[in-house]
Amino acid sequence: MQKSRESKTSKFARFAAIKVGTMGATAAAGLAAGVAADLLLNRNKQKAIKKFVSKKKKK
Repeated sequence: MQKSRESKTSKFARFAAIKVGTMGATAAAGLAAGVAADLLLNRNKQKAIKKFVSKKKKK
């Protein structure tokens, strides 16, 4: 009984560690993707604003 309980806990611990590890990796990747997307969006926004402003000035 003791042995099975130990293996169960170690299994759970390993599972939890893997889960947390993958979650951490996913979070880091998500954060990096989010930052990259923000930069792209901001660049596009600035371009769009510049276009919009230049259109307004022409009128």
